[in-house]
Amino acid sequence: MITFNERASLAWNQRPDLIDRLSTSIYGGVGNYRDADGKWQPFPNCPASQLYNGSCVAFYADESVVIPAVSTLGILSNFEYSVHDEIEVFGNIWGFRKESSYNWGPYSSTFQISQSAAAGMVEGTVNDGLFDNHTGEVSLQFQLTDLGPETREIEANMFGGGLGIRGFLGEYDWELYITEDRSHKSDVQVNGAINKRAVTELMENGSFNPFATGAARGSLDDAEIAPFLLAENYSREITTQFTGPIYQLPTGTIEAAIGLIHLNEGFSAKNDPIVDRPEADGRSFSGANFSGYKGTGSRSVSSAFLEASIPAYDGLQIQAAARFDSYSDFGSTVNPKMAFRYQPIERLYIRGSARTGFKAPTLDELYRSQYSQFVRYTDRLLCPVDDDYNNNCRSKSMYIQAGGNPDLEEEGSESFSYGVGFEPINQLSFTADYWSILLKNTIGYQSLTALTEAEATGADLSKYAQITRDATTGEITNVVALNQNLGRKELKGLDYTINYRLNFDWGKFRFKTHYSNLLSYKNKDWPAAALEESAGTFGRPRWRAKNLISWTYSGVTTSWTTLITGPQNIDGADIGDYNEHGIHVRYQASWDAKIGLGVQNVFDRPIPSNEDRL
Repeated sequence: MITFNERASLAWNQRPDLIDRLSTSIYGGVGNYRDADGKWQPFPNCPASQLYNGSCVAFYADESVVIPAVSTLGILSNFEYSVHDEIEVFGNIWGFRKESSYNWGPYSSTFQISQSAAAGMVEGTVNDGLFDNHTGEVSLQFQLTDLGPETREIEANMFGGGLGIRGFLGEYDWELYITEDRSHKSDVQVNGAINKRAVTELMENGSFNPFATGAARGSLDDAEIAPFLLAENYSREITTQFTGPIYQLPTGTIEAAIGLIHLNEGFSAKNDPIVDRPEADGRSFSGANFSGYKGTGSRSVSSAFLEASIPAYDGLQIQAAARFDSYSDFGSTVNPKMAFRYQPIERLYIRGSARTGFKAPTLDELYRSQYSQFVRYTDRLLCPVDDDYNNNCRSKSMYIQAGGNPDLEEEGSESFSYGVGFEPINQLSFTADYWSILLKNTIGYQSLTALTEAEATGADLSKYAQITRDATTGEITNVVALNQNLGRKELKGLDYTINYRLNFDWGKFRFKTHYSNLLSYKNKDWPAAALEESAGTFGRPRWRAKNLISWTYSGVTTSWTTLITGPQNIDGADIGDYNEHGIHVRYQASWDAKIGLGVQNVFDRPIPSNEDRL
């Protein structure tokens, strides 16, 4: 099977209704400088349209994408071969390639140059004498338009395969299966990144002048860099299992499966060394995302599982299962599962399940070295409540130190569900299920806003993060916030499905609708915080629906899908519900092949950005 998908990028300027353009401003633009009193002033040639709060700004969204361009190619091949009547060899080979491209407006940065170099750049121009009263170094701030937009290209290649053998031993089935997977990822900023020290040297020796235009301006080519990161992951797994009857009850036979699994996995990552060198000042450009992206780690996991299906009573089937996992770096755990299905009459059944789960931190979450992460936040220590007259209430941004944490604990989960299914007539069925999931010790990134909220209450953050503030102004100067077990999430919901099939001489029709209702989504941003309800907020709509209509005739299936996402709220603003239609055609060839073609969002419907239902 071969699949190919390609998606064009969507630029911010194609959807200006989605954002407040002013909110995408960054200081720099044509340029700013600190005057002799230490206050930022705009370059004299800054256009009036770019003056804001006494500074020259740029609007990075004007040249940025909302959704990147992406292309994917996937290949999958399965095979089976019968050695004789009781033994079969089987396996698969697969590969996947993904290419994506991101771009943002030219970055702004701040530079320190000598007073003599700064005076020389404006000498003989309308700005002559601008820096005559300065002593010591001069601070300049401008957007790197000479390099063009920041552009990153990401390429991921994943491939693997498996080989197995299975057969029969009396009443029992047995299977041995070995798989190996590998992935390689490269991420390169192909445009818009600079060696900051090199830019300073170009201004000092007169090779680049941000105050000039045309040939007199010079070039930043000699300062441009292309930082990269490379990451590799691998896994090798061996599974063996036996299934078959183990005991005869008056109501039927107990069927069971027992299996053993052994897994080895590892990862390694490295970045361009230049982004970690002081002369490049890795925090000054988007390439900071590459800094610190390095590390290695590996682990082995041995597991055993047991499953049993028990016909406990007429119409009542019980499933019992348990899994044991032993990690080389996390000890061991046992997680059980119980489920039942009861069918009191032919067209009605009741089902339910309860289980616990365990998830060890990924190797990246554990062992990735510290790196610079760009964040936006509101400092709730300096701005306890929103106040337009408090400058500290403006959204702020900075680079914090994030990274792996070898002291992470495992995540745990508890879940249960129960529901009913009903088939009033042939080919028409209804199902309804209630579900609840509890996630404990969830691992993730810490919100700096949430940390400052906790700080404002006097909470001790030393176990979770280190926030350093200026002794005079109280402003945050440095943050170290590694991956943490953030706390818990509680989710509850209802799922409904209606499925109807009609068969005619001229084809088979299918109508299916699935409706999901999110009743509650509670979570917290850091361990000691209180749970907050977030159902209905952006990315967590109260409801979603998917409708399908399909027609199959002579091996050709044509289907029409409608995806509907309910209204959401982001930062106090309502976003209307959204529907997207798609059409897909698939052909089942006589030579056991499936060929398909589809189009998503047929009507090119935009995502709504207000309370209107589009």
